[in-house]
Amino acid sequence: MKLCLVLSLTTNLGILCFFKYFNFFIENTQLFLASIGLPTSTNVLKIILPVGISFYTFQTLSYTIDIYRGKIKPIKNVVDFALFVSFFPQLVAGPIERAANLIPQIQNCRIVTQTHWERGLYLILIGLVHKVVIADSAGILVDMCFASPGQYTSLQLGIGLILYSVQIYGDFSGYSKIARGSAMLLGFDIMRNFKHPYFSQNVAEFWQRWHISLSSWLRDYLYIPLGGNRKGQIRTHTNLFITMLLGGLWHGASWNFVFWGLLHGLYLSVYRIFQEITNKFRSHETLSSDIRNEEDKSKLSGFILKATNGRSLNQFITLIFKIIGTFLLISFTWLFFRASDFATTTAYLRGLSEFTISGEIFLIPLFFILIILLFIDIPQAVTRDEYIFLKLPKLYQGTFAAVAITLLFLCGNVREPFVYFQF
Repeated sequence: MKLCLVLSLTTNLGILCFFKYFNFFIENTQLFLASIGLPTSTNVLKIILPVGISFYTFQTLSYTIDIYRGKIKPIKNVVDFALFVSFFPQLVAGPIERAANLIPQIQNCRIVTQTHWERGLYLILIGLVHKVVIADSAGILVDMCFASPGQYTSLQLGIGLILYSVQIYGDFSGYSKIARGSAMLLGFDIMRNFKHPYFSQNVAEFWQRWHISLSSWLRDYLYIPLGGNRKGQIRTHTNLFITMLLGGLWHGASWNFVFWGLLHGLYLSVYRIFQEITNKFRSHETLSSDIRNEEDKSKLSGFILKATNGRSLNQFITLIFKIIGTFLLISFTWLFFRASDFATTTAYLRGLSEFTISGEIFLIPLFFILIILLFIDIPQAVTRDEYIFLKLPKLYQGTFAAVAITLLFLCGNVREPFVYFQF
């Protein structure tokens, strides 16, 4: 059994490393040797990266590891295994599905109900709005800013960075919804990959909401096997950095992705230290009924208490600041994710640091894109119900669908490839 595990790991990781990281390794080796006076003439290979290789490689690895751990039994039917690896809705961009969830659905008889159709079509419609209306519209200004950062003011570059945060969320979340909706039309229920990540109050919560299939994979198959938080503080922080470093490399063979991963590792490490310090001084008192009654005297506060699960006005304001602060921290990291190289990153940072505020025209598309995004996400986040719009009266459902389809037609002239297709 152990031999089979080693063979599987070697094969899958070997294929991934060859296609995705071989040239990266060769190029950096050449640069290193040249820096110490040993120039080489080794040429890189013209390797065509298979679409979605990072996703189905990790999916196959989790299958093998789960068998080794005794969590699942091997599939005897080769066709079922092939379908598990190549299930078309999530093949090229995830979610990275676990065998324990998907294989039983493949092996068992499925009945497609009206609920499957309603929810499936709803997810596809919402996903298309996220992709076409939100992501692709934002991508126009994002591409302009990153193509020539020196031509824009710091305000425009800042808005461009925020728009990229919106773009990558709308793009990837949109694809994940379309994938889940398409699978649901066939009677499959695959995992949810996003849970409104930009409503997170801290970076740790962000990674519980963003690309959940990858973050949970890294946790279960890398962070915990490395020792997690069981080996002392130094080891815990080391494991965080290693996990996020490899998470960055998973996205692409580039030093920008390496730095992006390390920056998130730093965020998580600092947050963990901050939590350890605050826990020592934190009062464990909960919100008392007296405070609730006092807050209820104000209609505004009473509304906030209901809308925020019993939070007081001060707690609500603190919550908003935490969400905004976390969003800005995450948005900054997207700079390294989006920029093609360090030269572009440096130029963008230089432009941001000049503090020029002309070019407010960029605020107009930002405003409309955010309005559409928040109109969709806020009701779902507040109610914690992804299908809240399906529970509205039929008239409202029809109006919502008509508006969504109209927006798709109006914005459909912009065609951008899915961002995560390159991974």
